[in-house]
Amino acid sequence: MGIFRDSGDRFDEADTLTRLGDSRHAAGDLPQAREAWRDALAIFGDLSHPGAEEVRAKLAGLDG
Repeated sequence: MGIFRDSGDRFDEADTLTRLGDSRHAAGDLPQAREAWRDALAIFGDLSHPGAEEVRAKLAGLDG
């Protein structure tokens, strides 16, 4: 993710964080999944990108 952050590519940074969260979730590491998804959500929110809704749903699934 550092390469995307360093180059200012916020969409790909958020996309990578979402996928990282998915992998952590699949591995059963829920705290790390939550952290990655929250970081992705913050970026998607800043970008007003519709991907934010998907990430919100993933987070809601952890809490519900």
